[in-house]
Amino acid sequence: MKFCQECGTRLNDTAKFCTKCGMQCETSDIEVETQNIEQTDFSKYYGLSFKDIFGKTIELTQQGVYIYRHKGVFLKFDNTIPYKSIININLSKPSLMYGCGYLSVVTANGGLSPDFATKAPMSSKASKALAENPNVIGFRKMSDIQAIYDALTIIMNG
Repeated sequence: MKFCQECGTRLNDTAKFCTKCGMQCETSDIEVETQNIEQTDFSKYYGLSFKDIFGKTIELTQQGVYIYRHKGVFLKFDNTIPYKSIININLSKPSLMYGCGYLSVVTANGGLSPDFATKAPMSSKASKALAENPNVIGFRKMSDIQAIYDALTIIMNG
């Protein structure tokens, strides 16, 4: 949708001049705002969720990535990571040796590097680190986490 900046007349999208006042046409503010709204509407991804192998749940919301876990008194957290705080999203595919992969939402304060699985063998200590890291989601099959990863990638690049 295009409007004349001089008189406000609605114009054909391909018009070079206003049909009412003759002013040369440029992209109007209204057109730019409409384009920005269309490019940043990620509402179809909000509500996607997944419960991981450690009992944590990740959900995409309008405010950000919501990760929560409630198990006992000491292993409890609720954390919403605003999209603008996310530096990177690392995905480690499940391997036959370790049996699980992980999705890490990297911020200035948390998350894991993409080579964590190759540098740190999946000992009980490493497994505990994954389970207790609020920015890390563990999974057994790529198909389990793929929709969340794809949506996060689109939101972060959008």
